[in-house]
Amino acid sequence: MRTHLVCGILSSFFLILGLIASPAFAEQIQVQITGLNFKYDGTDIFDSVAKAGGNANIAEADPLTTIDFFKDDAWVGSLTASDNIFADLLIDNVKNIPINGGPVSTGDGFAGFGFDLLQNNGSQTTPLLSLNINQLSLYYSGAGVYITVGGLADSLVAQNLPFDLTLSAQDQISFVISSSKLTNVTTSGNYLSTFNASGTGDINGTLESNPVPEPTSTAALAGLAAAGLLTSFLRRRRAAA
Repeated sequence: MRTHLVCGILSSFFLILGLIASPAFAEQIQVQITGLNFKYDGTDIFDSVAKAGGNANIAEADPLTTIDFFKDDAWVGSLTASDNIFADLLIDNVKNIPINGGPVSTGDGFAGFGFDLLQNNGSQTTPLLSLNINQLSLYYSGAGVYITVGGLADSLVAQNLPFDLTLSAQDQISFVISSSKLTNVTTSGNYLSTFNASGTGDINGTLESNPVPEPTSTAALAGLAAAGLLTSFLRRRRAAA
């Protein structure tokens, strides 16, 4: 009987400790954009309006069709062209994309501004999201058919997302743009020289939430739970005696 009681106490203790110490699953946030037009000039990929950017200036950014927001795959809300939404893009040091298709890694060391989502209300432009981007991977299918560029953001510079969404700056944020509508494709030797593209973008991260309990707090809670179980055990021993 005593052995069973001790085993039961230990099992309960570790179960409670696990429940207290296990972090809650973070909610996933996804931002999907459509109507993104971008270009390649043999070195850089940038939005179709201008290579200059990173200045929260819609005159240097490409107007978008929609921005859809999701939380754990559930749609939260959308912004549309009537909300004056724009994308500002520069991925530099993208070289030697093979004309027959294949993967390419962009160069290390980011010199441009990365990727910005902007909204303008007529008198003021708000950065909905500003990401610095370092090294990314690119895949070209060949024959001017499909291109995708993706990887992890180097840092989160600013955000003012709608629908009470806030991306966690402490967690990884992935970034992907893709297109199956390449036009004005030119080549030089075995590599692409230029193209124009119209496609989509996806940004994925985790929702910023309340912090989990500190380790000291967790230990204290577990200690209280253990103390309660041991007290119950001792009372049973006295009653049995």
